[in-house]
Amino acid sequence: MPTASECAFIYGLCSAGRMMIVNPQGDPLYIVVGRTHSEDDVPDPDDTVWVESPEELANALGSGFGEFREFVQRVRATQDDLEAPRPDEP
Repeated sequence: MPTASECAFIYGLCSAGRMMIVNPQGDPLYIVVGRTHSEDDVPDPDDTVWVESPEELANALGSGFGEFREFVQRVRATQDDLEAPRPDEP
């Protein structure tokens, strides 16, 4: 689960930038912070939650956030591998 300061940072960033969170684990798939989007703006309103505080964001993310962090780390490691020069390339 994200820390309170992580949730506050993410909440503020998403509010200021009018960004929604796409949760690859789903349940919910989309998280909208601070009323930055209406139902018409989201791809699937039935799989969307609207949160009004960093605490509500933490609750919406639930325990799956640790799994999300691991996923991001795996993606970054794969990206680093792809960008690394090959031994046979100068």
